Amino acid sequence: MMDRLEVILEFQIEDAWIGAGFIRNRIWDHLHDFPPSNELNDIDVIYFDDRELDPQRDLEMEAFLKAKYPEDLWSVKNQARMHQKHGHEAYQSCEEALSHWVETPTCVAAKLWPDTSRMHIIAPHGLEDLMNLKVRPNPSYGPEKASLYNQRIAEKKWATKWPKLDIRFM
Repeated sequence: MMDRLEVILEFQIEDAWIGAGFIRNRIWDHLHDFPPSNELNDIDVIYFDDRELDPQRDLEMEAFLKAKYPEDLWSVKNQARMHQKHGHEAYQSCEEALSHWVETPTCVAAKLWPDTSRMHIIAPHGLEDLMNLKVRPNPSYGPEKASLYNQRIAEKKWATKWPKLDIRFM
């Protein structure tokens, strides 16, 4: 995982992270006493750059990452424009954007500090749900988003892969 975090530094974007399943799945594997999977699919790279909003840049960054690690499924999204997709006010950072993701244990991202190899984690809803194997909807979600949350839980089939999860349905 460290080499994937290190490659993100090559973009030289201060607010650039790898989040969601990249971290969540590894922690859930560990808490289930499963061996670490070599399969690093679903690698969500998020960054914030409100000066360059062209989606083409995301595709160029994905192509760079796929060339380095072709076995991985990369997704790169500039969070400076993702508020439009969700009908929110403009986000000011990756952490703010991450705070709107669907489930609390998915609202987590990591990056390395340049020249230090120190890892930094953001988790706008905390790490308690992730570490305690709880899956709940984002606290800002009301009944109008219940179908989105419930559909994701069903599609991901997390309960089958990680049977100790405590999944809350809306």
